[in-house]
Amino acid sequence: MRPARASPTAWSVLPVHTPLCWVSPPALNARWGWYQPIPQQPCVPCPNGTFENGVGATACQACGAGTFGNSSASLDCFDCPSGSYQHLTAQSSCLLCSPGQYNPQSRAQQCTLCPVGHFTPINGSTSCQLCLCLDQFSLYRVNLRVLSALWVPSVIRMG
Repeated sequence: MRPARASPTAWSVLPVHTPLCWVSPPALNARWGWYQPIPQQPCVPCPNGTFENGVGATACQACGAGTFGNSSASLDCFDCPSGSYQHLTAQSSCLLCSPGQYNPQSRAQQCTLCPVGHFTPINGSTSCQLCLCLDQFSLYRVNLRVLSALWVPSVIRMG
């Protein structure tokens, strides 16, 4: 007597063991961005701030400083855009540069203070502006730090 054979439909719902994970056949294509923390257990997606771009991983890799991962099961991390930064690893977002600071490049780990005589009044600046003074003394303070103090001749006309 021959052994019974599984029908194709019955086979498609049974778990299939691969060296990488225990997965059902519809999920076989979803191995990148996933990892298997416990042998012979189901794969799980890499959490935000991490990625996996190979197959058969037992852990996910952390996004580096200057990058972020804002979704689970990621294959890679994204660079923080100009005007922002991230100084920590394994983060799901970037931080905007504060007023008085700027960052012209992507993948930054910190922002730069505007030079003396320059300012930026908004979050997320990619450059600083030259101070234009309309009175005899201009003083710009951001976060209680003096960024520039300039004496300039008055541009106000006396009638």
